[in-house]
Amino acid sequence: MATVLDSANNLCSLAELKLFVGIAKSDEELDTQLEEYINGASWLLKEETGRFLKAQSITEYHDGEGSSLIMLRHRPVNSVTTLHSDSARSFGSTTLIDDDDYQVYTNGGYIVVTDAGLDVGARVIKVVYNGGYSTIPYDLKMACIEMATYWYEKFKSHRVGLKAVSNDAGSDTYVEDMPGAVKKAIARYSEKVAI
Repeated sequence: MATVLDSANNLCSLAELKLFVGIAKSDEELDTQLEEYINGASWLLKEETGRFLKAQSITEYHDGEGSSLIMLRHRPVNSVTTLHSDSARSFGSTTLIDDDDYQVYTNGGYIVVTDAGLDVGARVIKVVYNGGYSTIPYDLKMACIEMATYWYEKFKSHRVGLKAVSNDAGSDTYVEDMPGAVKKAIARYSEKVAI
């Protein structure tokens, strides 16, 4: 089987997950299964926070509302490649805003245009930038590892979709949920930054 790890979005590596779970051996089938758990956990965190968490190139279109502030969707902002303001939405070279005419607030994930006016209208601003974490913060990486481990342990113990088990010793109830560290990471990385 081929490696299936989603390199654009994965928040941890296969080696990090295997170390956490305590798997030393190499097994192609198991590795593929674990990579799918990493992909799923990374995607879950991305979707629940509403932003790309791993650094990548992003193109966004924004409405011009008469403000000099542009709130980007995927922080931190590592770099801005181009910023255009164009009421015709062709975004050619004549509508490019010079990088001396705006200030990028990296951690806040926004741009303030200082020396140029922005067009007003629907989707008249185009920003191409690199957003997300170049180095995944430890708590976010651990949230991915814990979510992938949670799914792996449920599969390994045959508890997938199981809510309760009864036997001679009594009964156990399994709640369909996610680990607390994952919930905390989702809440933390979903927070809006104050300007």
